[in-house]
Amino acid sequence: MSESTTTALTELSLAVMHDASPVTYNAPRGSETADEVSDLRRRVEVARAALPLQHDPALMEHLSERELEEKRKSAERIRGKELREAEREATAELADTRRANRTARRIGREQAAVDRWDRKATAAQERATSTKARKARTFQRSQISSWVLIGVAIIGLAFSAFNVQRNIAGGTSAGDPMH
Repeated sequence: MSESTTTALTELSLAVMHDASPVTYNAPRGSETADEVSDLRRRVEVARAALPLQHDPALMEHLSERELEEKRKSAERIRGKELREAEREATAELADTRRANRTARRIGREQAAVDRWDRKATAAQERATSTKARKARTFQRSQISSWVLIGVAIIGLAFSAFNVQRNIAGGTSAGDPMH
C-alpha cells in the first residue's frame, strides 16, 4: 500500500471513530487503491449497522439448534430419573405398607392367643375358688362314679351268669334241660 493510501485510510478511520461524516477522499490513480477504499467504506457501513445489534441481549440468549437439542435431551434424562425415583419411592412405600400390615396381623394373632389363654386361666381360677364350681365338680364326679359302678355291676353280673352256668352244669349237653 502506498503512503497516500495509508494516509487516506487513517483519515477515514478517524472519521468513523469520531462518528463524523466520512472525509471525501480523492484516491490516487489506480484501480487497486480505489477498490481498497470502496471495500473499506463498505466494511465501515456494515460495522456501523452491526454495532447497535452486537450488544443486544437476544443475540447472546439465542440458542442454536444443537443447544436446543441438548437441552431437550437433558430435560428428558432428568424427567426419566425423576420417574424412576418416584417409582422407587412408591415401591418402597408399598413394601413398607405390606410389612406394617403383616406385622399388625401377627401382633393381632399373638394378642388373640394371649387373650384366649387369659380367659382359660381366669375360668380355671374361678372354678378352683368358686363354691358353686366345687359343688358342681363334686356332683359331676358323683354322677360319673355312679355310672361307672353301675357299668361294673352289669359287667360282673353278665360274667358271673356265664361262668356259673358252666360251673354248675359243666358236663351236660345242650339238649339237657339243666343246660
